Amino acid sequence: MHPDRQLLEIISWRIVTELWRRFPDRFLLWETHPGGGQYDCLTLIDRQSPKQSLIDINRAGSLHGLYQESHGDWVQRMVCDPTGYLDEITISMRLEIPLRLPASSPSTLCFRYIAELLTRSLASRDFWECRMGFYDSSGDDGGQHDDWFDMFPSNRTEPTVRSPNPQLPNPYYYWFILRDKDPLLCLDTGGRLHRRGGQAFDLAELYPRRRKIWALITQTAMDFLP
Repeated sequence: MHPDRQLLEIISWRIVTELWRRFPDRFLLWETHPGGGQYDCLTLIDRQSPKQSLIDINRAGSLHGLYQESHGDWVQRMVCDPTGYLDEITISMRLEIPLRLPASSPSTLCFRYIAELLTRSLASRDFWECRMGFYDSSGDDGGQHDDWFDMFPSNRTEPTVRSPNPQLPNPYYYWFILRDKDPLLCLDTGGRLHRRGGQAFDLAELYPRRRKIWALITQTAMDFLP
C-alpha cells in the first residue's frame, strides 16, 4: 500500500467528520462512485435537498464543492491549517462558521470513531479504509455488500437514524472498517458499533463515561488496533 493513499483516506475522513461535528445531522454522508465508477468519493449531501451534493472528496486526490468547483492543495492545507481550511470549506458551502462545536450526536460519534481509528493507521503496514454498506455507482456494478453484512450478525436491525428519503436502502446507513479489504468493524449512523462475533456497543451510551473517542476505540477494538 502506498503511504499517500493511506493519507488521502485519513484526510478525507477527517474533513467530512469535522464538518459533521460543526453541523450534526445537517447532511447525509454517502460513498459515491460517479463517472461510471471512475471516482471514489465521500459525498456530503444536503439533507434538505437530498439530490444535491455539497461537497465531493475523491479519495484518488481531488475535492469539489457545489459552489466552489475545485479546492486545490486540499491535503496540504488540511495538514498545515485544519481549522482555517475547514472554515474556508464551510464558507464555500454557504454555511456560517459555528462559534463552538455542538454536542456530539450518535452519528457524530460514529464518524469521529472512524476518523480517529483511521488516523492511527498512518504508520501501519496494512491498508485501513472505511466503506459504506452499499456500492453506489453510476456504472453497472452497484449494490449491497452482502458478504460484509453476513459477517456481523448483530446488525440485522433497522437503522435508528434515517434520511428524508424512505426508499433509501438500509446499507446506506452502515459503514465498514476494513484492514487490507477484510471487514473488522461495522458502524451504523445511529451510533452502534458491531463486531464480527455478534457483540454490539452503543457509542452514545459509552462516550459520557470518559468523553474521549480514543477511550471508545480501546474499549471496543483494542485487539486489532493498527
